[in-house]
Amino acid sequence: MDVILGFQEVDEIVMKGFKEPTKGDTEESKKAYKENKKPDCKSLQRQYELLSMGEQKTIEEYVGRIQVVVNAMRVCDKVVKDRKIVEKILRTLTPQYDHIAMAIEESKDLEKMRVEELQNSLEAHEQRLIERRTAEKNVLQSTNQALQARSGQTYKNHGTDRGREKSRGGRGGRNGGKFTNIVE
Repeated sequence: MDVILGFQEVDEIVMKGFKEPTKGDTEESKKAYKENKKPDCKSLQRQYELLSMGEQKTIEEYVGRIQVVVNAMRVCDKVVKDRKIVEKILRTLTPQYDHIAMAIEESKDLEKMRVEELQNSLEAHEQRLIERRTAEKNVLQSTNQALQARSGQTYKNHGTDRGREKSRGGRGGRNGGKFTNIVE
């Protein structure tokens, strides 16, 4: 809920805009401007802290959301290093990316890693996951089709004339399925 409310505050600034103090403004108006700017920056900081990757989001969407918030924070004169962003992304990924996050943390120098480099690595992994899911669905679908085709050919019309006392001399009934008149 805080994220939504924080977004509404940012959205209001984007839609309406704001007046930056000019060089001729007094110190008092510059102070007022800074005081008005503080809550916006705090809400952006809170938004950044609460961001996490949803189950239905792609890597591109998630990193894009983080970049939007970080860029807004940088406008507020907040220094946000790429290292912190990289750590944030790796920390807040969904569990399906845990093993790739661990591999990246162990194999790469996070101090020098750029957000774009991390995004490319994660998107490549995401693409492999999607391809595997698609391949598994296709295999399952073709297996089901093969089973349906086989069962349709092998057992077609079986069981329709089975049972007791059928007109074609089926099993059961008196005298092994043969009808005779019994006179008393």
